[in-house]
Amino acid sequence: MRKAFDLTELQEISFEANPYPYEDTIQAFIELQTYCAEIPRVRFSFGIQSLHDDTLKIASRQTTFESTKQFTQDILTHKNTNTIVNYDFIAFGDKEL
Repeated sequence: MRKAFDLTELQEISFEANPYPYEDTIQAFIELQTYCAEIPRVRFSFGIQSLHDDTLKIASRQTTFESTKQFTQDILTHKNTNTIVNYDFIAFGDKEL
């Protein structure tokens, strides 16, 4: 990024990812925070999609509610003070699950 862009005035940078592959995502989270340490706000948006196992299965996701809980705990142990974490969820409209 630094080779292509001047980041001196950057106030926030955002990254979007899925919570898998699990270990690779945790490692990337740690490394990107280190790389972006001087940026005032570093935002990570993870595509959790749902906290309901049946919905995750229908959506062909590789996660479960339990793995999302563990992912959240692991992310929070590595979170820096300038880091914001949010989760993205899916919607199926009027279709009942």
